[in-house]
Amino acid sequence: MRTATGKWALIVLFAAFISLPLCLSAFDIGRTSEEQMLSAERRKPAERPPTPSSSAALESFPEKFELWFDDAFGGRSPLLLMNARTKVRLFRTSPYPKNVILGKNGWLFLGPRWLNPVEQYRGVDKFSESELVAWTNSMRSRSEWLAARGVPMILVLAPGKHEIYPEMLPGWAREARRPKRVDQVAEILRDSTIHYVDPTDSLIAGKSTAPTYYATDSHWNSYGAFVAYKGTLDYLEEEFPHKVLRNLADEPYRLKEELGEGLRLSAMLGFSSDDFTDLSVDVMIPGVPAPVEMLDSSGRHVRNIRSGEIPTARTLVVRQPTFSNGAKVLVLRDSFTTSMSPFLSQSFGEAVYLSWDSPGGSEMTSFIERFQPDIVLFILCSRCLAMAQEIHANWARPDGLLPSERFHAQNEIQLSIDPSEVPDRLLAGGWSRPDGSDNEDLLTGAEVSSGRLSIKRLASEWQGSSMVRFDVSSPDDASFQLTYCSELSGGKREFQSHVSYLFAGRNSVFIELPETAFIVQMRIEVSGTSGKFTLHGWEVRKMREG
Repeated sequence: MRTATGKWALIVLFAAFISLPLCLSAFDIGRTSEEQMLSAERRKPAERPPTPSSSAALESFPEKFELWFDDAFGGRSPLLLMNARTKVRLFRTSPYPKNVILGKNGWLFLGPRWLNPVEQYRGVDKFSESELVAWTNSMRSRSEWLAARGVPMILVLAPGKHEIYPEMLPGWAREARRPKRVDQVAEILRDSTIHYVDPTDSLIAGKSTAPTYYATDSHWNSYGAFVAYKGTLDYLEEEFPHKVLRNLADEPYRLKEELGEGLRLSAMLGFSSDDFTDLSVDVMIPGVPAPVEMLDSSGRHVRNIRSGEIPTARTLVVRQPTFSNGAKVLVLRDSFTTSMSPFLSQSFGEAVYLSWDSPGGSEMTSFIERFQPDIVLFILCSRCLAMAQEIHANWARPDGLLPSERFHAQNEIQLSIDPSEVPDRLLAGGWSRPDGSDNEDLLTGAEVSSGRLSIKRLASEWQGSSMVRFDVSSPDDASFQLTYCSELSGGKREFQSHVSYLFAGRNSVFIELPETAFIVQMRIEVSGTSGKFTLHGWEVRKMREG
């Protein structure tokens, strides 16, 4: 009897255990939220598949349902938290080793997924000779392009915390006796005309006063940002004494330390914020931050606040009313600029913040002409040295006007596009072959609706690579997309798209098309409420080796 009762008890317990996720799911208990999954697993949860309505859909339904249920079952969140705590506290291993590496004394570091920063530090992941030449040439091209317009560019290389706190890395992550990416770049920049600030030594020295980086985040803290800021402003004052600047490092300040919850890297491990602690070190300066005027890229008022950290997602203009005669700076920024922005915004009469990987050549031309900065600060995290070179080189032809270019065809128009107007033909006529004979329309088949313009091109008649320019203006920000097709060997075709961000006002978009390419579609989409823009004209220039 006892044996039978015991068996039934085990059966009931087992059934309850395996049905627990279904019960929890029914009451929506312990699900992993999209925010948690994005933070820890760096992906969105699988979507629930619809009820199959065909035999083909029925065939794939079980697999899709399983993917959805694996992400959505009740109790998933506490189970993942238990798994993370067990691995970290008991076995001293990371539950997500590609995202986060466990260091010493509770310090966390970015894993190889994030451009391999530790392997960069060890000298394993470094530039090849051709990559180093390409990177240097692209930086030199940007610097010279700005210098030709009377604007100096200063590259500020923000070191990762593995370079400042190598003693907190795990034992296997020892610095190798070989040049790293930062060493390769520094050696070349020392002998170049590019202005360059490296705050590494100052940040290491600053550790004797207070921590300069967070233990559970990949970025420097306010004090570390202030140390880098001081080095940058000291360099500007020495190299450009005629620029009107305010160096906050000359003001009396104090440090405020406060122990708080764990930050982003602990969340990426799947932990709750209170599973880790971290020390914040804030720089307190009397009268800072002061009130500022904040505008978007079109000059519209965003908010009037006391200057704080500028978020990375937006292009913002910050004006200092009490320092209106100060120099104007364009800050090409990444996430390391966030903690520097409260100090930078107080040091210039006007500071414009723009992500460094956003603008292409034509956008930067428009941006410089509109805001006319006195200085450009290019703040780049050192691990981003491993990013694709085409991102760094996107100013290679900022105007599309090189000595090697020859005029090929042009069509000047003035056409205002409104969603209520749908022209039957757009940009008709005015284009001729290189031999002077007439040609079909370059762009036809316009469709306009809800602030979007879509144009399809019929055919290509030019030979060799070409530079195409479109002049567009709008009272709102907009996006421009051009899709073209290239003929490959064997009759194959390859489709590619070029996307540009257009600031409110007038913009010129330059796109270099390879040989045998023809335009398939051009699309303009206005992000603001007006839905209006003007297409002023287009131009094609034949490229040849000069």
